Amino acid sequence: EFIHPECLMETEVLPRPLYKFFINPRFPSLAIINQCDFAAPFILSEYQVLYFRDIFTGRVKLKSQKQLLNEAQKLLRRYPEQPLKYQYSLGLDQFALYSEIAEECGLPLQYQNDMNALYGLFDAVVSEKDSDPSTYRNKKWEFDGENIRYHPTDDFT
Repeated sequence: EFIHPECLMETEVLPRPLYKFFINPRFPSLAIINQCDFAAPFILSEYQVLYFRDIFTGRVKLKSQKQLLNEAQKLLRRYPEQPLKYQYSLGLDQFALYSEIAEECGLPLQYQNDMNALYGLFDAVVSEKDSDPSTYRNKKWEFDGENIRYHPTDDFT
């Protein structure tokens, strides 16, 4: 089994429910990083890890278990017409989650004043994923504020 039944999570297709798309509301010491961003996970994964770190250090205080569970259940009902696999997909909504996590942790939000840059990066990664799904993750993506570039990572050259 992927996750032990004592964790009280449904695991058909993907673990759920998850508060902020990654924290088990019943056992907040369990996080599953990057369950909601399939195209450009690097920024969100980093923010999730930093948020999780701040829970353990006490910088971020979680709500009650009931509140966490209620919010996690709302996330599950965002796209009920979608297959279960895609109900947690954030797409462009990920940028609002970045901002929320950054604010709660006191993190600087990269490209905070240029959401068009983030949308451009997302579109570039999705486009590359659609054209070559077997290798898009094997690239190092770079954004210099104006241009988006990628090159193969050392592991795949």
